[in-house]
Amino acid sequence: MRSTEVLQLLKQQQQQQQRQQQQQQQQQRQQRQQQQQQQQQQQKQQYNSCFPTCKIPDKRDFMDSNPPRTTDDFYRYYDPWIGIGTAIILALFFILIAFKTFITWLLRRITIWRYQYQKYRQKQQKMNKHLINYHITETTTTTEIVDNGHIIVS
Repeated sequence: MRSTEVLQLLKQQQQQQQRQQQQQQQQQRQQRQQQQQQQQQQQKQQYNSCFPTCKIPDKRDFMDSNPPRTTDDFYRYYDPWIGIGTAIILALFFILIAFKTFITWLLRRITIWRYQYQKYRQKQQKMNKHLINYHITETTTTTEIVDNGHIIVS
């Protein structure tokens, strides 16, 4: 009889354990449901607080919006010199464009300066020629008329 009593006691204990486990599972389900409801309420409140401007990011079923970091993460083997090298190349590119633009501007300024200087020199030469011609015409105004009517410039 003792063995049957022991078996019955064991069965009762197992049943009690199963009941306890079921109760715990039900409690856990209820807690999860409550947490989900709270999260939904918080999301609604957050959505309502910034309604016209905020947008909840699209998330597909198979995607996690905030995945945990793993050892297979992309940045685990990321070399920072890749980013530094890219930044250096971009900086050199911008410096090259700025230098080329400066050289082009400088050459144009030099060309304009040469043109203005050449124009100034031509103007000076014209003024000098005009003064020389004016001086020559003043000295040549004294002419003699010869008997045959020809004018002789002395």
